[in-house]
This record gives sequence, structure tokens and C-alpha cells, in this order.
Amino acid sequence: MWDDQRNSSIWSLPFKKTFGRPWSVRSWGAVGLVLPLAFALGLQDAAAQNQTINLNTGWAGQTNSGPALGQFQPDDNWRMTADPIIPSPLPRPAVAVSNVVTTHIKWPAPLPKSTWISGIGDSYYNSHLPTPPTHFTYEACFNLPALFLGPTLNMQIRADDIVRQVRLNSTALYNEAAGLSQIVHASATKPGSFLGPPLAINYSSAAGFQAGQNCIDVGVDDEQQVISGLNAVATVSYCQFNQQDLSTGVAQWQVNGAPAYATMPYPGWATKDPNGVALAAFPQGTQWIQPANSTTAVNEPGGLYTYVLKFTVPCAGATNVHGWFAADNGATLQIDSNPIVNCAGNPLNCFKQGGMTSIPAQTVSGSGQHTITIKVTNEGNAANMSPMGLLAHITIP
Repeated sequence: MWDDQRNSSIWSLPFKKTFGRPWSVRSWGAVGLVLPLAFALGLQDAAAQNQTINLNTGWAGQTNSGPALGQFQPDDNWRMTADPIIPSPLPRPAVAVSNVVTTHIKWPAPLPKSTWISGIGDSYYNSHLPTPPTHFTYEACFNLPALFLGPTLNMQIRADDIVRQVRLNSTALYNEAAGLSQIVHASATKPGSFLGPPLAINYSSAAGFQAGQNCIDVGVDDEQQVISGLNAVATVSYCQFNQQDLSTGVAQWQVNGAPAYATMPYPGWATKDPNGVALAAFPQGTQWIQPANSTTAVNEPGGLYTYVLKFTVPCAGATNVHGWFAADNGATLQIDSNPIVNCAGNPLNCFKQGGMTSIPAQTVSGSGQHTITIKVTNEGNAANMSPMGLLAHITIP
């Protein structure tokens, strides 16, 4: 265990180029970490699938297979962003180090599939650490695609002397509130200290994640003026998928249990995208549909016509449903068993350009099959038939 004779002659001097992997092996620009190949190929070519990013300290790459980095090698994933002892250059890769500092001084064995890392090497820190506390920040960045569901961050962390703060982007995941004397006194039992149990972080709120680059920052305080280091295992998991176009004319809608068919707009029906610039044409593929297999609108008896589309959400978590719709004469829209919005008939007439209705912000939760139901009322009766149709542009997310 620890004593008052800690030294670290086995550690690297500042910026020493060591064997194997030169410092130039990784570049830390705004792009962040390298993505799996599927990301680089583009979302349109990637099917829905669960993804996992590994961000273990001292572990090569972002996969579970590793291997562990050799001693004094620059970390693939973690970098120093705050180091008051060696303030330049920053940011710079952290360095993989051994948990056996000397024959008398040891950190706990590293967590599975990881090694300890430090800002540069203890032989320098040991003679330069000022009166505590001294604050270091370690950072690992990763990218998420434009479309993802169910993001989760799981971490276990130890630090010398103590984990002070953990953040994901602008979201605080952990703050150590104890004072200096409390931390030193509890160093053998305090979660996140070098002798205590690992600090566990489990975060699954989508609000803290974002498309593109995300960064985890771990603040570490030196409280005993000896050495500094970090050991962490961290995984980010999520589901990646393509946008789905559920629009009429694109997806396979049914009406009253039979296929619905695309048709040209009847005179007076809406013909422009209500959200387009200067009322542009409908989004590609979106068309009016009706019960009759005809390219022109067909008169139908008055009554209720139930349009249904079943779709599948491939990932756990909540996804957003967006869009707008119109109908002749009026309609109600629901998702699964939840009523969402009405589009009035006479005197407003839902089918007119000015009567088109936006779908308010709506989420669908849970993987598996879901159903959109739009019940359209065609006014009149069997003797007084009139055109009846539905237009909907709906996408997820």
C-alpha cells in the first residue's frame, strides 16, 4: 500500500518519445475520436443496429478487444485538457502507466480491460506538485450519428487522489462535495479515490447527448501532494438507424382494411407543402391517396374511412414523429391508442391549402410495431357522393 516514501523513477519524463507508438499516432482535432467504419460510410447505407463505443483508459481503440497499451504509450482515447504543472501543450494525450509505481507503492490493479493513465509521468509530478488541491482534467470524446436512440453511458472510475467532477458535454453527472479533510480521512473508502471502490456513473438521459461530437470530462484533485493518475472503464451504447418516411404515397397505407392508392389532387385540394419556402411542391413521393385504384379522384359515399399505417421502431427509447396532413373533408389522427390532433371538416375543410394541419410534437416509445390511424369523414351520403382522400407527410424521427 502507500507510505511516505513514494517515488516513481520508473515513470516517463515530460514529452519523452517512447518505444512503439510515437506521439503523432493520434490527432486531437475537433472531429474527436474515430468512428466505426459504418459511420464513415454514411447513415443511408447503415441499417438499424446497436452500437457500443469503449473508452477504457490505457486501452487501444474503441472496441472491447483492445489490447492494453504498453507502458508510457499515448492513450488512444483520453487526453489532458487541464494540467497546472505542465500547462503546455494542451490538450495532449494522456500516458499509459503501471499501477506498480515502486516496489513499496501500488495503486489497485486496473479495472478489467484498462490500465492506469497519467498526465505525463510521476517522476515529474512528484517533485512539482504544489500545495493541494491541484486540479487535473482528463477528457475522452466520441461521435454520435445524426439519428440515434437509447444512448447510455456507463463508467467506473478511480483517481489519485479523488474524482472531483464528471461531466458529459454541459451536463454534470457527478460533483464531489466533501471538503479536503473529509476526502483525505476517507481515502480508503471514498468511491472514486485511489484506494476506495470505483465511482459508478450510469447515465441514460437523451438530453445530455448530442449528434456529432460528445465529450466526457473527469476532474481529478491531488489532495496529498504526491502523484496523480486515473483509471476508468467506460462504454457508450446507443441504437443507430435511418429516418423513416411514413408519408402517403410512400408507405403502404390501408383504408378500411384494403390498400389505398395514390391519386392526383382533386380541384380545391391542397397542392403545396405548408412548410416549404414559398409553398413548394410536396416532399418527394408524398401524394394524396384514396380507396379507388385510379389516378384521378373518385367520388365516394359519405361516411367514415379509416386509414392505417403500421411501422416499426427498431430501437428502444423514444423517437419523435413529425409532419402534417390534410383530408377531405375532416379527420382525426392518433398514434397507437393516443389521440393526437383533429383536422376539421366544414366549414374549414381540412382538404384546402389553408386547412392543412401540423402534427404537434409527439414521441413514440419502445421498439417494435406501432400504428398511425387517421379517420377521415367524407360528408354526404350514398346518394350524394363526393371525392374523399388523405394526404400526410410523416417522418420519424
